[in-house]
Amino acid sequence: MQRNTLSAFAVIICLFSSIAVAKEKLNLQAGYSSEVNALDVITIELMTEKDDIDKSFPFIIGASPGLHDPGVFKVIFSKDGKFIEAKVSRVIIHNRDAPTDRAQRFSLELAKRPEAQTTCQVSWSPGALSLDVPGNKIVTNTNGPLKVLGAPDLHNKYAHPFPDNELSLKQGNDFGAWTFKYYYNTAKVVLMDDDEPNRKLISTTQQFDLNFGVISEGSFQSAKKGQYFDKFEAELGGYWVDTIYRQEPMLSSWGIVEVGLASKLQADQEFDKIDETFGVNARFYLHNESFDNIHKFFRFYDGKRGTQGYHETCLPPIITLGYDYVTNLQEIDPTSKETGHNRLDGSFYWSLPLARNVENKGIPLLDQIRQVDFNIDLAGIYDIDESKFSPEVNLSVDLALSTSDKMPTISLSWVNGKTAPKFEHFDAFLAGFKMKL
Repeated sequence: MQRNTLSAFAVIICLFSSIAVAKEKLNLQAGYSSEVNALDVITIELMTEKDDIDKSFPFIIGASPGLHDPGVFKVIFSKDGKFIEAKVSRVIIHNRDAPTDRAQRFSLELAKRPEAQTTCQVSWSPGALSLDVPGNKIVTNTNGPLKVLGAPDLHNKYAHPFPDNELSLKQGNDFGAWTFKYYYNTAKVVLMDDDEPNRKLISTTQQFDLNFGVISEGSFQSAKKGQYFDKFEAELGGYWVDTIYRQEPMLSSWGIVEVGLASKLQADQEFDKIDETFGVNARFYLHNESFDNIHKFFRFYDGKRGTQGYHETCLPPIITLGYDYVTNLQEIDPTSKETGHNRLDGSFYWSLPLARNVENKGIPLLDQIRQVDFNIDLAGIYDIDESKFSPEVNLSVDLALSTSDKMPTISLSWVNGKTAPKFEHFDAFLAGFKMKL
């Protein structure tokens, strides 16, 4: 009896000892995400067995060569049996509120966005990462490789503050109309301030961008040109770009701010009136909680409203403000309205994805729609010399029959207002097709 009792106590002691020395298992996890500041990034962090983010700061910055050299990482995307290596352009260290020389996670910024519908794996050279975790924890996969969670096709593709390049053909009540928009920019990094230990924030990047844009909108019937946008505009500008990170927001917002000089050539579709402008512009491409909440409230994904099952990051609106000095180069039409030389202008553009993966089985025509977007395009010009304000409104709903950007969408729009250079009033409902370029 005594022997059995002692055996039982021994078993209990062994059980308690095993529980006491059992260590919590952690594993490195990599996830692909699309952010407004770094469009294509793979973030690596420690996760618990319950898929919760580990709250410690395991990465030792000074002892981890991989946190300073993007060349030690290899990112491989695969699709249809083909393998493509993606270049890592920068390592972003997340060390806000961390102890000295420690980081909670880091991100690999890709030089080029991969194709949609691909799988990804990331690996690194031996000794590239040095981790230190509490004694009651153990990391099970310090040497990789890691399968990257997430997929490029579930995230946004545009980070720069411009609307989409597009070509649309639409029909009004008694006239046809076209819209052509094309934007191009080239950015050169002139300052990169990586991981200042005293500031403890993600590395910041400032750029100089050279931007070029062309907008042409008009009616196929010149006699009806007053019923629709009547403009041709070419713009060339140079902008200083600053990235505002979420860790240190500006007015509770984070994203991209551009300030610079720009010159425009503005004409009507028949080039009866041609103006040249030169001025100062500022563009704001900023996230904040209010915009995110509006986006979450209206969006539907797989028949569910809100955040359930939805992976696409909200694109913030593009807000522009500026001053232009205007010089008239040509004016053939004597009936054109008088305009001053000094203008203030602004615009607000926001593309809201209302629905994704829509299924309307059994409903004729609607059962072909896969995506729905609502586009808000507002603009206004205030003529300081003439004390006149000219608003411009373009609201449209795009119905996509395919999830591919290469396929045209059905577009329904309402336009109203006045536009440079003639500022003739227009008001029309239109329906047609739009294609992204």
